[in-house]
Amino acid sequence: MACFALCACGSEPDPTPAATPPVGCGSDEVSLPEGGCFSPGVPAAQCGVGFDTDAEGGCLPVLPAEACGDGELAVPGDTECHEIAACGAGPWGEIPVEGNTQFVDGGYALGDSDGTSERPWATITAAVGAADPGAIVAIASGTYQENVLITAKPLRLWGRCPALVEVVGSPPAIAAIDIRASHTEVRHLAVRTTTSESVPPVVFGVSSSGAEGVVLAGLWIHDTSGRGVSIEDTLGPAELIIQGSLIERTREGGVMALGARLTLAGSVIRDTAPNGTANTRGVSAEINIATDLRGEATIVGSIVEGNEEVGVLVSGSSVTVDDSVVRSTLLLPDGTRGIGIMIQDFPQGAAVAQIAGSVIDHNRLAGIVASGGDTSVTHSVLAHNESQAWDGLYGRGITCEPSFATGTRGQIDITASLVDGNQEAGVAIFACDADIDATIVRNTRPRSADSTRGRGINVQSVDSGERGQVWIGNSVVAQNHGIGILAFESDVTVDHSLVRHTAPLPDGRFGDGLLAMHDATLGIANTVIVSNARAGIANFGSTVQLQQARFECNPIQLNGEQMDLPFLFSDAGGNTCGCAQQVGDCQVQSTQLEPPGTVDPAP
Repeated sequence: MACFALCACGSEPDPTPAATPPVGCGSDEVSLPEGGCFSPGVPAAQCGVGFDTDAEGGCLPVLPAEACGDGELAVPGDTECHEIAACGAGPWGEIPVEGNTQFVDGGYALGDSDGTSERPWATITAAVGAADPGAIVAIASGTYQENVLITAKPLRLWGRCPALVEVVGSPPAIAAIDIRASHTEVRHLAVRTTTSESVPPVVFGVSSSGAEGVVLAGLWIHDTSGRGVSIEDTLGPAELIIQGSLIERTREGGVMALGARLTLAGSVIRDTAPNGTANTRGVSAEINIATDLRGEATIVGSIVEGNEEVGVLVSGSSVTVDDSVVRSTLLLPDGTRGIGIMIQDFPQGAAVAQIAGSVIDHNRLAGIVASGGDTSVTHSVLAHNESQAWDGLYGRGITCEPSFATGTRGQIDITASLVDGNQEAGVAIFACDADIDATIVRNTRPRSADSTRGRGINVQSVDSGERGQVWIGNSVVAQNHGIGILAFESDVTVDHSLVRHTAPLPDGRFGDGLLAMHDATLGIANTVIVSNARAGIANFGSTVQLQQARFECNPIQLNGEQMDLPFLFSDAGGNTCGCAQQVGDCQVQSTQLEPPGTVDPAP
């Protein structure tokens, strides 16, 4: 065993190191140099609306214990499942009545309809044709097998309630309800199509193009052969607001905004399924390559769950996710994908995502995948994401990689968040720029394919040679497997943080708090590295600079091994090593530790 003093690079070690940070903080707290302790993770007061703190650095949505039934919903803050909208009394329930209201009752068969409550229209289409611009079309109980087109004038379609009023669309129409007039509203009814199978021609539930200020409220859109809601700018600028609605078991997607603006508030999108060869997603904002206009989606106080392939897709567009849950995204039939939120650049536009106060959990492959783009994650929880089925790989909390479409580097900022109980890697950075601040990354599990990995934060280059650039500050990386923080041919700075209790893999190998490999640079300052199973730091042919670092109770505090390049430790002063009050200067050992071998590519 060779042993070397920790040496300075370019200057002598500080002969009188400053005092190390105080001890006595909690297991997931960071010692502050000025005294006291700081708790990373989501502050209790910053949990989203409808969420409660879990007292362990995360938040939990307030929701019913049991899943909601068919046609019922609950959003964060609801303790019980409830109907989408009350039915009220009388033929038209609680629908407002105005002087020019047009009434519809599919059971009226006398043939003298004039749109009054005494002689209502028998079809919605007849009422739409007779209504004044802006008028309410009041719809009584019934199943209306027709395709409704609203064009040239805004209207307000208002059903008694979704449990009793249903519009059933069929081919060759594009949608059961097709809206091409701005400021149209559709409220309190159900929409489906004559078949939910993915057999062309498919029919959307609601479609809108070239219309702004469109509102869908209190709708139950279900079992459609095409998308539940499709909004696009092909016919002109398009904007749509969905409130208090349930969209379930639709094909291809729950809601798609193509070059259009979408707001989804207090709603649930669940159980979407593939449509032939088309991709599947719960909610998507996508660039319209025909117009080169970006999609924009705002998701607030909503749940996107149980969808196949991707829960929320952002392609060359922008999305904001606030106080929402994206969970249980399912694998495709071939055993792949299952991504909670997918952010991807497109040749015609970069992607931007802002995620705050939300929980992204129990997805497959990853909670978040950022392929290029600019992503911000704040006061959010990424937890318990699982591997793909066919190969047992992935299951990461967050992945950032260069855009597969443009090659552009991604930028991701993770702030005051919790990344917990994921598989393979809590945070995986591939040639991206990342800031991880005031965040807890813990309990990452080995992947199911081969019981390897399980890393807390994995930073590495890609085949082109581009390096990852990551700053980690005020954070806790704890109880991960194999490696707490890996820097592979990348540049990582760790400041005012805690790296503790990295466990070995199931076969007993590894267990390093930090590992630098293959010409990586790793700067560590004001950081405590404690009780990791093998080494506090393992340096394989890289450069590590230490300042005000404290190593406690690691079997090997500092280890260096020459690989293709020599290893180098640079002492900027104030570093201590020891255990059980036996604290002294740090020494570097070369013990012929096993390197971790090959690294994984981005998914």
